[in-house]
Amino acid sequence: MDDAHTLRGRIKQLIAPHIDKPDKPPFSEDQLVVITLTMADDSLTVEDVCSWIIDTFRYHRELARACLVHMPHLKGRRYALEKNDRLRSSVEFHRKMNEAFWRFEIPFITLESGEETKYTISLQDSEQLLRRIWPENVQHADSSRFFGLPAELRATIYEMVFQYPQSGIILQDRKAYHKPQDFALLSRSFDDEFDFRAWHSGSWDPSHERFRTYPLRDILAPLLTSRQFYSEAMPTLYAVNRFHFPNLRELQIALDALHLTAPGRMQHIAHVSFTCALDYSQYAVSAFTALARLKGLQTLEICVDEKAWGERSDRFKGTRKYKSSQIVNMSGLVVLRRQVEADKVVFHGPCPTLETMLKADMTRCPKTALAGPGKRKDGRSGGRKTKTKTEKEA
Repeated sequence: MDDAHTLRGRIKQLIAPHIDKPDKPPFSEDQLVVITLTMADDSLTVEDVCSWIIDTFRYHRELARACLVHMPHLKGRRYALEKNDRLRSSVEFHRKMNEAFWRFEIPFITLESGEETKYTISLQDSEQLLRRIWPENVQHADSSRFFGLPAELRATIYEMVFQYPQSGIILQDRKAYHKPQDFALLSRSFDDEFDFRAWHSGSWDPSHERFRTYPLRDILAPLLTSRQFYSEAMPTLYAVNRFHFPNLRELQIALDALHLTAPGRMQHIAHVSFTCALDYSQYAVSAFTALARLKGLQTLEICVDEKAWGERSDRFKGTRKYKSSQIVNMSGLVVLRRQVEADKVVFHGPCPTLETMLKADMTRCPKTALAGPGKRKDGRSGGRKTKTKTEKEA
């Protein structure tokens, strides 16, 4: 109780200078949510959090008033947003507030109460998240001795900063929604294992978030600290995370974009999974060609439902939309078989034909099998056989 009283007292001192100012408070929407939940005695809904912020800060009160006063007198939502800056800021504020509750980096405690969802946060997590805005914690560039730490300790710190749950992350370019590129996640728990069915169950659509990270440009911002930080930390982000692609189109777009902007990072991607469905089979050649550029793949997981593939294609048999129900006829399998390699290849779903056809050729041979001259990909000796000294004497 004493810790809560102390923390709330510090928050009151922090926000006091900004309560009656007409200018926007110097806090992000995520920080405002954490402040509100910390100041509350009980768990709150999203509406309760917005109400507390509006009641506390003059700036947000005026935004709310602008939304109530100007909207009825304007001809429509789009016209209103174009003609009224304060109304546009109010709509943007409520959008960011809703996104904050799906933010992966904020460890909310979710409580289901009937049809309502309420949120709270522990004091320890709150203090950790607000630490950067305490006046006494402002850091100066010359006070950092990070690179004086042992390399093993720095590597552990990089993993803590850049690693996400092994249930998988989706890298999405959301320009169509006028939003920055970020990661979508299935869960916050690091104990959850990867599961194809969890990603594609129910009404889950990868274009809508379950949990989202901060924009990718913010996640990668620490890499700009120095060349040494970049060279040490950059491989960690791509090597320790499992990148999932819900279809071949997303696989092609993401890998082609990475190849154009930062080709050197592709060699560090180690874990990839994707779903191969008939609806996106036209992207197979370009997607598998992009996948072949990943020379450091350790684990590749592919989900294919051969039965669903056949049933869906047979529905359009005899029409212009017909595609062969034989999955072995899918374009791009030659590229997948001859150019894509990984240390471990796993097939999910009822796909015995494809697994038998591809798994052996796609699995990278151990280094011991490649040692020495004349070794082929299958581990057998290649070239002309020469007789040993014992065989000649015999």
